Amino acid sequence: MHLSGTEARPGEAELFQALLAGSLPAFERLFADHGEKMKSIAANILGNRADAEDAVQEAMLKAYRGAARF
Repeated sequence: MHLSGTEARPGEAELFQALLAGSLPAFERLFADHGEKMKSIAANILGNRADAEDAVQEAMLKAYRGAARF
């Protein structure tokens, strides 16, 4: 099964490796690349853009803090 839009872009694997090593710039880049899509999905689920932004911010912070355990 192929899900359109899920394939890693060139350099994304390296960003994930840097993120796992605790790189804040890698985290910022990944968020810049994917944050709007995540907020859009969350807004559809939650029905409120402000709540969606809060939820995505909290999820991304947890992901960054827990990246070393991934």
